Amino acid sequence: MSAAAYAFRPILRGDTGALSFYLRRVEIITKQRFAYDLADHDIELTLRPPGGPDRVYRREDLTMEDEAGGITLPLSASTTAALPTGSTAYRLRITDTDSRVMTVLTGSVPLVDWPMSTPLPLRSASPASDAIGLDAPFEVVEVVVPFNEGTVAEAVRQAKEVVSQLTLDDIEGLRDAITLATVNNLDRRVLELSGDPAPADIPGGTIRVCKNTATGRSSLWLNDGGTVVDLLTFAPVT
Repeated sequence: MSAAAYAFRPILRGDTGALSFYLRRVEIITKQRFAYDLADHDIELTLRPPGGPDRVYRREDLTMEDEAGGITLPLSASTTAALPTGSTAYRLRITDTDSRVMTVLTGSVPLVDWPMSTPLPLRSASPASDAIGLDAPFEVVEVVVPFNEGTVAEAVRQAKEVVSQLTLDDIEGLRDAITLATVNNLDRRVLELSGDPAPADIPGGTIRVCKNTATGRSSLWLNDGGTVVDLLTFAPVT
């Protein structure tokens, strides 16, 4: 999947703040959104200030709301004061329960030494269409992660996975239908026998064209509840 991008509003060095993210999933077909459950996921939030080094924060460093898909990095006054002025890059990466690593969001957090004197827009000047800035009370980003990673191939893979787990009894009538389609080569070919057909030659409730190789006669036969009937003469086999 491609990562979204979002530029946070400037943070004044020495102020207390937080970087908060809420992950949502969207189902490809219905477009329905729901919280991305982060239980048992590995979380890695990396900050890269100008001049480095990288600061890597993991689950134990973050405030997690797993069921709501929430990830928050608290920023103490001492933490923001220690960051240099300028644009600090960040990257949010998760590893799911299948060990797939996904970078879901990248962007920047500007650190300034003096408050901005002009009103700042609620949204970034050029945010990704699926990253929304909110004020609650610190800036929060809602990141939409496409269900199935947004690819048709992944959707097909999951569909195949579901189908592969089905049994003949999961779909009503499937077992009987397969039986009728496979017993005695039920593919409309003529069934050649050395005599007239017996009930065991034709599944109950079905018809079959049979040829008696001893007499050379062909006819259409019905297994009517265990009685085989010649439909050309309507005479049951005795």
